[in-house]
Amino acid sequence: IAGAEDFRNGLKNEIAGIYIINDETIAITLRRPFPAFEDYLAEPGGYIIPKPGNISTGTNVIGVGPYRMKWSDPSGLVLEPSNPGSPDAFLDSLRFVHYTNTEEAGLAFELGKLDLITLLGEPPPKFIARGNYSSQNSITDTYVILGLNNQHGFQAGQDFGRAMSFLLDRGSIIRAILGGSAAQPTIKLSESMSFPLYDPFMPDSAAYYLDKVISSTKTLTLYVDSSYSILGKVARYLEGQLQNRGFKIIEKKINLGLPVVPRTLNDIDLYLTTYIPVSNNTDCMFYPLLSSALSGETNFLHYDDEATQVFLDNLRSEIDPDRRLSIASGLAQSIAFSPPVVFLYQPHLSIFAKADISGIVGERSGYLDLRSVFIEVER
Repeated sequence: IAGAEDFRNGLKNEIAGIYIINDETIAITLRRPFPAFEDYLAEPGGYIIPKPGNISTGTNVIGVGPYRMKWSDPSGLVLEPSNPGSPDAFLDSLRFVHYTNTEEAGLAFELGKLDLITLLGEPPPKFIARGNYSSQNSITDTYVILGLNNQHGFQAGQDFGRAMSFLLDRGSIIRAILGGSAAQPTIKLSESMSFPLYDPFMPDSAAYYLDKVISSTKTLTLYVDSSYSILGKVARYLEGQLQNRGFKIIEKKINLGLPVVPRTLNDIDLYLTTYIPVSNNTDCMFYPLLSSALSGETNFLHYDDEATQVFLDNLRSEIDPDRRLSIASGLAQSIAFSPPVVFLYQPHLSIFAKADISGIVGERSGYLDLRSVFIEVER
């Protein structure tokens, strides 16, 4: 968007390329052709929302589609029909409650306090092993990643990234920690071409690369995204592997998705989070994650590899589909060889709903589509 970089760098108070025509219409001017731009706007990353701090709780916060937000706080939120009496909304209200423990959520489901449970990359609670309910389980286009801070010298050469990619047994993580609720990470470049985003588990190769960097640092600070409780268990595994190699780990939990997170967390060595691309378009996958211009915003990698940045720029400006595919393929191979970020797995989306609830759609983005949800028999 024209003027976005000046705004992001604090040089301007407004984005020149965004013009408000009226309460329902805005005009956006781009600096250059950008084929994937409409994909950004159509997905969660492009939603228009209130500026953080302007509106936090209360009525009429924001509306998208048949429902609008009525109330929210850190424990959850409530939606109500955007237009009362409209046939587009099939329910009087939708209430979402955030649980940090899946077993507690399962018990609430069993006791009738919850009608629906969604899990991203977590094994199902034991309490819902029996009962009158429906379930869905599907792969997503989201990724759990281990990011490296390339501002730190011992990581800039990518030896540490290679070591981490070889050190971690993704199969064991998926089986033992996630209960099979995930898949090995790959990227779908086209209908006929997918590319793996991981290296095989090779402890000897990991030891070779770790020996090159351990003399530079023996203490690592790991930030774990508190938005997803399962990541705490994955972090225990990561820490154990590194401690066995002689590293001391300082773990810090923080919601990395909050806008209050500082642009630069200087003490980050590694960060563990769930990365949700705004679209399955390859630009939407790679640019927010790897762009050096977005370090401290959509990524904390501070990855400024010249060749990669050229790949990214060409990918977002190229219109020809075959050339875009070639660029994306080269970029994926480059990342796999010299990883600034380690892709751990692709979590499955699991949905459990009471038997009388229909119309739930699980999307590959990891989100739920509840626009058509309804209760079959009036309670």
